[in-house]
Amino acid sequence: LQLSPRRARLIRSVDALPPADVLTVGVIPNPVRTEATVEVQFSGFRPLQVDVFDALGRSVRTLTYPDTPSIRLTLTVDDLPAGIYVLRVRAGDETQGKRILIK
Repeated sequence: LQLSPRRARLIRSVDALPPADVLTVGVIPNPVRTEATVEVQFSGFRPLQVDVFDALGRSVRTLTYPDTPSIRLTLTVDDLPAGIYVLRVRAGDETQGKRILIK
């Protein structure tokens, strides 16, 4: 059985989530101590970029995925100082932000 590259990526992605009509982002737990689970849902396959910004607007972390379905990611933050951060998720032409508190 020969799978298309797209279907093979979907099957390999064990953390894939069901698609959503619009971009939705969830962060669990929040506040975060060492790592958080970020759930990103959208329709189809899209380039995905997850950025974390500190209170001064500086980028402190970037995760990039070239072509992915809705996905569950692990965001490690144990090396960041305590404080309020902004998580920005870009999936194709949609963008959503979430505030996260690191303890």
